[in-house]
Amino acid sequence: MKKQYAIIKTLTFNEIKRDDVILLSHCLIKSIDLLAADGFRGTVVIEDSIIEDMQIHSCWFTEGLVLRNCVVHGYVQYEMGGHNYRPFVMEGNVFTGFVDFSFCQFLDRVIIRDNVFMRGTNLLGNREDKSAVTFETEPEVEGNAGRMDLDVDFEGEGA
Repeated sequence: MKKQYAIIKTLTFNEIKRDDVILLSHCLIKSIDLLAADGFRGTVVIEDSIIEDMQIHSCWFTEGLVLRNCVVHGYVQYEMGGHNYRPFVMEGNVFTGFVDFSFCQFLDRVIIRDNVFMRGTNLLGNREDKSAVTFETEPEVEGNAGRMDLDVDFEGEGA
């Protein structure tokens, strides 16, 4: 799937799972609602786009995810994900709401660079909780603005 300069109402796993490579560039995406029991067969790239709502549950980006230069509005939930065998990259994004990573396990490189987390994230938080994110290799974290080590309860509220 390759879409450039598109308006996408709702993007779900069933609509894109058969594609080997997913590239969304310069899009206005009303909703990303990915609920899956398995992973993508190719790299997923979303760049230079505006995303109004983003919820990802049990979705494995085995061939990597690149989220670059996007504005993501509202609360983002990424739960029980990761399981990547290629890099997971978040670079140059602005997140206006809290970004909630829960029960995620990253197996390959994770690069979090030059993002703005206006309401923070628990990506590096919840260290003493069973919902904490785990990394096989130390994540590459640099140049980000906003708290990345928040502890949250299961409703996504800061502790």
